[in-house]
Amino acid sequence: MTISHAYVAAGSGHGFGDNGKLLINNNTSGATVAVLEKSTTETADDTVNNFSNGLTYLVFTEDADNTGTFSNVDDNDQANLEVKSTAKRGTTATFDYNDSAQSFIVANDFGTIDMDESSVGAEWNSGETLVVTLVDQDLNKNTLNDEDMVLTNSYNSTIPSLQIGSPITLSSSSLMGSGNASDVGMNIGTFNKIATLTSPYAGVAANEFTQFTFNGTTVAEARTAISDADFVFLNFDFTEFTGAATGVSLVDASGTEVLPIETFSVTSGLVQMDNTIAVVGGNVVEADTLHMNFSSANATPLVGETGDSFYVDIFTFGDRVNNAIYRLLLEETGDNTATFVGEVEFIMLNQLNVDDATTFSGLTVTSDDIIIIVHEDLTDEDSPRINYLDLGADGVLTQIGDQVEAPSHSGVVTFDSANYKTADTVVITLDDQDMNTDSDLIDVYITKSDDKVGNAGTDHVLDVTFNDQAWTAAAAGKTDGSPDDGLFASGFTLVETGLATGIFTGSFQIPSTYYDAGSATTVTTTGTDLEVNYNDHRDASGETIEVGAGASVNANTGSVSFDRTVYPVPWGNETDAVRFVLTTR
Repeated sequence: MTISHAYVAAGSGHGFGDNGKLLINNNTSGATVAVLEKSTTETADDTVNNFSNGLTYLVFTEDADNTGTFSNVDDNDQANLEVKSTAKRGTTATFDYNDSAQSFIVANDFGTIDMDESSVGAEWNSGETLVVTLVDQDLNKNTLNDEDMVLTNSYNSTIPSLQIGSPITLSSSSLMGSGNASDVGMNIGTFNKIATLTSPYAGVAANEFTQFTFNGTTVAEARTAISDADFVFLNFDFTEFTGAATGVSLVDASGTEVLPIETFSVTSGLVQMDNTIAVVGGNVVEADTLHMNFSSANATPLVGETGDSFYVDIFTFGDRVNNAIYRLLLEETGDNTATFVGEVEFIMLNQLNVDDATTFSGLTVTSDDIIIIVHEDLTDEDSPRINYLDLGADGVLTQIGDQVEAPSHSGVVTFDSANYKTADTVVITLDDQDMNTDSDLIDVYITKSDDKVGNAGTDHVLDVTFNDQAWTAAAAGKTDGSPDDGLFASGFTLVETGLATGIFTGSFQIPSTYYDAGSATTVTTTGTDLEVNYNDHRDASGETIEVGAGASVNANTGSVSFDRTVYPVPWGNETDAVRFVLTTR
C-alpha cells in the first residue's frame, strides 16, 4: 500500500488486479504543499518505511480476527498518516481502492464560542460556575480520541483567554536571553499572550540570569501599576523548558534593580512579589523597557527549544485594581465531537477577602476550570469576555468571543420583627449575592473579639447597636452586660442558608443590660433603639455604602381585670386563681 504522486502498486504479481490495491495520491491538485504526510508523532507500533524511490509504505492492520476491516492506527489510536499542518485550503488528496476513488479536501470550519448563561440561571453571581462551550471542527484532529487543549505549539494560537484590566504581558518583540548575543525571539498569541520560541535558547553561563524583555512596557509604567496595587504576582509557565528557575526580579535595561528578587521552587503558577519597589530618583532609568530576570542554579539553567511554549505575566490586585489574564484549556466532550468545554467562576472582592493574599494566590488562572477576580460591577462593555482566534471556513483568522455580565448587588439586612423585649430571640437576615464567594461551600462569617462580624476595624461586615452605641464588651473595671457582654459573647454568626444562596442568617438574645461606651455605664436595654449596620462593599452600582435596619426594645405594659362588672353576694366557691384573669399587652 503506497502513498505517492503516482499510482504505483506495491508487490507486483500479487494477482489481485485492481482489487486489493489501495492508491493514495497525497497531492492530487499539484499544490505547492502536499496535503498528506506520514505521521509526525510515530510510536513504536507504527510501521512506516521510506524507500529511495520516493514511496512511503504504510502498514494497515486488521482490526480483529476475521473482520476483514483494516486500519492504519496504533494501539493509542494514532494514525501513521495525517494532514500536513501547512496544507492549503481547497487542495485535495485521493484515495483509490478497487478503482473507486474518493477525494479528500482540505477545509476549515467556522468556530463558535458560548458563555452559557443558562448554566447559572437568571444572572451570573459570585461563586457560581458558568459553562463555556467552543465548537470548532478545526480542533478535532483525531476522530478516534477526545482531545484536550494543552500548552504546546499545537494549541497555542487556539487557546481561548479572558483578560480583565491591563496585566503586563510579553509582546511579539520581546526577547529571551541573558542580555547578550544569545537572545532569541518569540511569537505571541494575539489574545492569550502565549509565547512560542522561534529559535532554540541554549541557556546562560554560570551566575547569569535568564532575562525576558517586556517590550512596550516601560519601568515607569510598571512602577505605576505596582504602586497602585496592594498585591503583585508573577504568573508564569516554564513546563516545556528544561532546567528550573529559582528566583525572579525586575530590572531596567542596564540591570539596575526595580523590584528585588523573590525566590520560589515551582515551574508554573502564581508567585507573590511582595518586596519593596525601588524609589524614584535613584539609578533606575524610568524610560527603559522593563526587564525580568530569572535566576537558576548553575547546574540547571533554563533551556528552550524552537516551538517551546510558555508565558510570563505580571498581575496586580487591590480594592479597585484588577489586572490579570486567564487561559482556558478546554476539553473535548467525547470522541469526534469537536465540542470543547470548560468553566469559569468568579470571586467578588469584599472588605474581607480583598486584604487576604490567599484570595489571589489561590486563583486558578490556566485550566479547563478557571477562577477569576471581579473587583466591581462588570456589566455592559466591561463584562468578562472570552476571546478566541478562529481560522474560519474562508481562511481568515478572525476574533470571535462571548461575554456575560458579572454584576455586583445591593445588600439588604433585616430584623425578623419591629419590636422586641428582654430575652427575645432576634434573627438578622443578610441578602447579598456578593458575599457568596464559594458555590461549593456554605459561607460563614463569624464575630471577632472586637464585637464586629468579619475583620476587626472599620472594614468589618456587620455590627449591632443599642441607642447608636455598638454592642461591645464592657471596658476593664466596668460592669459586664447581662447575660451576654457584647455581640462576640452572644455567639452571633452569619451562616449562609444553603449552597450559593447568598442569604445569611444569625441570631442572638436581647440582653437585659448592655455596656454603653458613650456614658461608660452598664444600662438596661429596655426602651432602646436596636440597629444592625451592614457595610456593603459593592452595591449594585459598584460603590461602597452602609445599609441597616432598626427595631425597638420595649417593656410590655401589664393589665389586670375582673371577669365581670357585677357579682352577687355570696358568689359561689371559686378559688382566687380563677376569680381574676391577668393579661398582658
